[in-house]
Amino acid sequence: MKFCPKCGAELKDGQTFCSKCGSKVGSQDIDNNHKNDTTREIEIIQDGSSKFQDHNFKFGFRKKIISCVVLVLVILSIFLYIVGSNVTKPDVVVDKFKSAVTSNDKKELKSLLFCDDSELNINDENVSMLLKYFKKNPSNLNSIVANLNKQAAVASEIKNFQKDSSMAFNIERVGKKYLFFPKYKINMQPAFIEIKASTKGIKFILDNKEIGKSDSDSFKKKYGPFMPIGYTLLADYKGKYVSLSKAYDVNLDKASHEESIEALNDLKYISIDSDRPEAEIFVNNKDTGVKVAEANNFGPVGKNTQIYGVVQKDGAKLRSNNYNVSDDDRIYLDFGDAENKLNDVQDKVKNLAYWYTNAFTQAVNSNDISQIQSYVYPGSDLYNEQTKYIPSTYEKGIKEYLRNCNVVSVNVNDDNDSGTVITNEVYDIEDNSGNITTKSFNYKYAFKYNDSINSYQLTSIANAQ
Repeated sequence: MKFCPKCGAELKDGQTFCSKCGSKVGSQDIDNNHKNDTTREIEIIQDGSSKFQDHNFKFGFRKKIISCVVLVLVILSIFLYIVGSNVTKPDVVVDKFKSAVTSNDKKELKSLLFCDDSELNINDENVSMLLKYFKKNPSNLNSIVANLNKQAAVASEIKNFQKDSSMAFNIERVGKKYLFFPKYKINMQPAFIEIKASTKGIKFILDNKEIGKSDSDSFKKKYGPFMPIGYTLLADYKGKYVSLSKAYDVNLDKASHEESIEALNDLKYISIDSDRPEAEIFVNNKDTGVKVAEANNFGPVGKNTQIYGVVQKDGAKLRSNNYNVSDDDRIYLDFGDAENKLNDVQDKVKNLAYWYTNAFTQAVNSNDISQIQSYVYPGSDLYNEQTKYIPSTYEKGIKEYLRNCNVVSVNVNDDNDSGTVITNEVYDIEDNSGNITTKSFNYKYAFKYNDSINSYQLTSIANAQ
């Protein structure tokens, strides 16, 4: 085959001009052209072979690099998967939870906990309370951790694992970690306290923090949410007549996560009656200023509150029987015993005054102090005065004769052991010449009870106004 040396077009045998470019071609050019073409083909073939060999070398090296990279990525992916699946297992979260509590790590503990109720903040204050609770109750911590471990074993196998609402702490899936792995945290159940009170004005203090106050005599309110742990609730009342405080243990880590407290249910209103409606009411030894006639709805007072009444009679204070408030809503203050006791004291003092005045005249007329010793308190002012008056009067030759002793009044002190008696005494007084004069005296004697002889005795004498 022949070709044009100018344009390379194919030539026919014997053709002297190129039909394409018109160039003149000879047999020698055609032969040379043919040789050149042959040489070029050989060169092309040799160059291609060289390039092909070079290309094969470069391709093989690149393939090895890519294979190595892919292998490394596969190995790294497997490694990361193993590590990721291990560090994101739910039991790892439980271990971290226990470790954070043991080491008192608030920051770590906050990162592990959450609550569905947005009002219960997982903050430093609440976490501190939780740590304090677990420190006091290590057995409760162990029980919670044991339950979480049981949940973790199930949660890793069941995708739609449901938490146990009866438990205060539950392991729960909350999303993804490292893009591919499930993320677990500990869900803390919110807890509540329902407080009932029958009295207005009771303060409610939960672990030294006031959470509310009853605003009616028929109060009911739910407080929360709180951490599902144990607390101490103090109900504190300071009223007009009584003050009362009581502490309640509140356990919010139980299945219901709620507890109901009836605060100070001992406080109540009562009705007071008496045979002496004018008597004033005393509560725990304090005068309330309220009379029995005004005490149809008295209170509030607490259980075991001591109540009694006081009334004046014949200058003496009568105290009724004591009444301790119990389950009854009505009480009756009886003054019968007090009146009987007062009458008894008054009768004894009247007799004391009568027999003393009779014995006194005998002592004066016989100069015998022993005649009055059973009626006069030893060492008293009256005794000392009479030990001087009796011998002095006797030496003057004066004699005294009692005509009448009238007890005007007897005033008994609240203790029923002392008081005063006022008398009007009429005497016939005979001087040493035998002249008799009748005289009347108003005296005020003081008296007190002598335990050694179980009797009342006179202690002093003064002119009565």
